[in-house]
Amino acid sequence: MNAFLEDGKFSVTHHVKANKYPIFITVCFFLVMTYVTFFHHQFWHQELGIWYVQVGEQILGGDGQNTKVGDATYTGLIFYAILNSFFNDSFLLLKIISLLSMTGVVYFSYHIIKNIFGSKIAIVAQMFVVFTPQLDRVTLQALNDPLPIFFIFVALYFFTKKHLKLYDIIIASIFLALSTHFRFQAAFIFLALTIFLLIRDKKIKINLSHAAIFGIIFLIVLSPLFVYNYSMYGTILDSDANFYMLHKSKFQPPEWRDKLLAESYSVSLTSIFFIDPDIFLKNYFYNLFYHNPNILFNFNTLGSVSIFPMIAYLGLIPVFGGLVYALKIRLNKINLGILLGTITLTALMVFWLGDINYHFFAIFIIPFLVMGILHINNINKSLLVLLTLDVVFFLTISIVPLYMGFHLFPVWISTIALSAVFFVNIVPKITSKIQKNRLTNSDKPNVKTIVVIVFLILLINGGFSYKLLNAYLYDDLEIQGVSEEFSKLFQNRDIKDQNGYENKLVGEILSKQIGIEDSYVMSAFPIDAYNAKSNWLYTDYDEGNRADSFDKYITRENWSEFEIYYSNIAGLPTDRNNVNKPIPDYLVFDFVEGPDLKKYHEELSEPDNPKIPSNWEVLYKSDKTSMVVYKINHETKQ
Repeated sequence: MNAFLEDGKFSVTHHVKANKYPIFITVCFFLVMTYVTFFHHQFWHQELGIWYVQVGEQILGGDGQNTKVGDATYTGLIFYAILNSFFNDSFLLLKIISLLSMTGVVYFSYHIIKNIFGSKIAIVAQMFVVFTPQLDRVTLQALNDPLPIFFIFVALYFFTKKHLKLYDIIIASIFLALSTHFRFQAAFIFLALTIFLLIRDKKIKINLSHAAIFGIIFLIVLSPLFVYNYSMYGTILDSDANFYMLHKSKFQPPEWRDKLLAESYSVSLTSIFFIDPDIFLKNYFYNLFYHNPNILFNFNTLGSVSIFPMIAYLGLIPVFGGLVYALKIRLNKINLGILLGTITLTALMVFWLGDINYHFFAIFIIPFLVMGILHINNINKSLLVLLTLDVVFFLTISIVPLYMGFHLFPVWISTIALSAVFFVNIVPKITSKIQKNRLTNSDKPNVKTIVVIVFLILLINGGFSYKLLNAYLYDDLEIQGVSEEFSKLFQNRDIKDQNGYENKLVGEILSKQIGIEDSYVMSAFPIDAYNAKSNWLYTDYDEGNRADSFDKYITRENWSEFEIYYSNIAGLPTDRNNVNKPIPDYLVFDFVEGPDLKKYHEELSEPDNPKIPSNWEVLYKSDKTSMVVYKINHETKQ
């Protein structure tokens, strides 16, 4: 049923009756995640969303020219800061925004998939969405990303309508522009949908006019960001491409890194390419065929958004099985010849020019891309929207490696939809043939098979999500029996066991120090400085010359130019122009031991170590972790 009445007017009653099942699923998700968010996540832990709010507050305070945000856009941060002027609690504010935004994603995911495949598949897909562990985790976190992700899903809902009208295109353009005000990655979605408008059919004039309107509206809504950037920094796009490359790229030979460090910190992507095209392309194809698909399909990471996040590679089967069904590919001689030829040619290219360890996915995905192009006329226009988005988004975003599952949510929705197609339309036929029982006109065998398989998947993913949230909230990594784990659901957990509780105590200790509001706390995370309401100086405890004394270390005397720049723009207040030159008054060492543990780290965790300066006073030492809080008494320095 349509959500709109025949008069074109929206009716809440009509909409609820027509969508009672997806609404029920969405409400259940909201209630469960509300409980987890506000009763089991009461302390800021690892999320960096609050940092963005504070940068926005710095801009509103009149210090915009000295701010720098490498992976977000300024107007969205200003929006957060304005909202926080009413809340006065950025942690609470962002948790509410995350909860509402991801609840909206759950609801709109149903309608996006319904636009393409109908309500039966959409319901199954929505259940897969709800039981995606990485979605559950991001729902309770205080991050910058959930709201722009929600805007993207709203835009996709309008774009996947069966009868795409100019009104839908305009609304989608507005929401994509709003998303870009928070994260520039939404611009890649805009590019993909523009390409779709141009290739969707042979009506060239209409397609060009619609694409032009789509682009004009997008630029108009985004114009405040351009105006702000130009007025503050003299450029409409204030980006740091090489900054991200230096910290995230897989392959970084010393000579390439030195060249990049020698450049201005705002060089263009084109400049980075010409510094060393071979290294650029090596990193690009690593991201395209291994790193980023790994997050989507799970080659070797539990942090993926695969429908089977616990089993590597298994998530590929339902996605590409569903794709074959949707493309209506017939296994005739022509298609088999093209498929085998493409696989052979791609494999030869990989063995000749690439690395099979990093580029094996190309042997799999490129033949499917070729078959998709050849069968484009078989593709539902609404599905073509998502498939075009998948291809264009991956080709563009793979300039950089992504590290969080939610970064791929715009293309993840396709994998969920195709997986639902596989389990609803293909699996019952397979099981029927295996059992040698032909399906009757009744749908009961189909329904029974679907229910059992989907239930098992949801049960496994629900258990994994439960353990993932337990690990994030309580560091509870131990897996006990089913009955023991089930009983934990109803146990009252000690608030002191929550991650972030110790940081809250440290913040309270620091907040009682005289002049803390104007002091700098040096640490790897902003959480302690936030809780203490002080300034923050970023460090990863590994900068400078390791032979230096700790006094030289905290004054950043022998830090490289890049290390100082990174520390400045990551700290609070941000200091892109290096005008503050702060010296920390407090140092919080909080490091998780691992194979990269350096000598500096070991010494900072030992307050009695003779290398710790005599004017460093210990304010707190944890009994559970490596955390140590030092007060640096500059006036007693000898």
